[in-house]
Amino acid sequence: MTAPAFGDLPIELVGAVVDEVDNIGELLRLREVNHTFSVYATPKAFSTYHVANSRRSARGHANILQNAELARLVRKLVVHCEAGPGENRLVNRVEENTESREIRLAMNSNLSRLSAFPFLEELDLQFFSGMVWQNFKSLSSIDDMTMSLAGPSKYFLLQTSIIQAITDAGPEALPPALHTLSIANLIPYPAPEYQTATFEALMSRISHFSLSVHALRLSGRHGEDMFAWFWTEMIPERFLEPAQSRLTSLSLFTDQPVGQFPPIDLSWLRFPHLTTLTLTGFMFNEQRLVEDFIVRHGRTLQHLTLDTCPIHIGGVQGAPPRTWAIVLQRFSEKLSVLLEFKMMRRTAWGLHEVDPRIDLLCSYERCLTGYGYERGKNNKLPLSTAKRPQGAGLT
Repeated sequence: MTAPAFGDLPIELVGAVVDEVDNIGELLRLREVNHTFSVYATPKAFSTYHVANSRRSARGHANILQNAELARLVRKLVVHCEAGPGENRLVNRVEENTESREIRLAMNSNLSRLSAFPFLEELDLQFFSGMVWQNFKSLSSIDDMTMSLAGPSKYFLLQTSIIQAITDAGPEALPPALHTLSIANLIPYPAPEYQTATFEALMSRISHFSLSVHALRLSGRHGEDMFAWFWTEMIPERFLEPAQSRLTSLSLFTDQPVGQFPPIDLSWLRFPHLTTLTLTGFMFNEQRLVEDFIVRHGRTLQHLTLDTCPIHIGGVQGAPPRTWAIVLQRFSEKLSVLLEFKMMRRTAWGLHEVDPRIDLLCSYERCLTGYGYERGKNNKLPLSTAKRPQGAGLT
């Protein structure tokens, strides 16, 4: 008697087998067993589609765009911009060669056709967290110690090309079901694409938005100016203002501090449905702009995370003008529906992939130089100064 083959399983077991498989490669192999396995495995295999900056991936992306049946299955598109062979985020010469240019143009063409995924719900852009410019002139040859840019790296070109591809297609090309946008390691460059009607339309339909910003990492004033312009104008006006009506969760990460310098005012924004907020790298201060933004959403905010968000104490000796005891007391009074509150701290400013976090309730920092500064040292305050008042109700 011949033993039953794997492909002869009852339909109920076929579904159970597919439910237990998460690896995309294994799901693709299950599609080839027989027609029944293909019916069950195909939707799961293509529900999340990954593309990368390689020729093979660009060809695969182009192929799925030509297959309407498969394109209809894609619910989440993840775009990976990865380092090339032998490259890392610290190298300062990553020029665009012929191959990388061809890949960039192919990805630009593919991503300009998001409308080919009619049921796309999530777009996840994972940019490379490496150098922005391909090389610099020697500091000794530059007046006023300002770095001169020799040219953009291939990763900067790729990032701007992808943003341009998405926005140049026009508002009508955006998938109607798109509601989640995640951008990792965005270079804080005030690109004109953020001021287009397409980008405004994109942000206006987003309910879940996550952004991490990879600073230019230049010590000269030009990098600092672009970083400041991006956070003071682009983020509030171009990214967040159009999203006010629908946004329910918001995560903002910066690998350089904002709030003291550059100042950032989000207090005028109102997200009536915001339930989850995560801020990383925002500094609290006497102006209370970050604090005001948080308490403005006290009637809806249920989950709040402050990751490396110290209070700025400047050159003040002894107790700062505004302590965490005061801030937490205000949170306790105004955040009426809060269910979860977390505070964490990184051990150094920098890229979020390499900096570990430690649990910490309160932290203070002395910022002397603004952009590119090292974390304050020896800023520990007496326990009585930072102690949370009794009855604050936040843990």
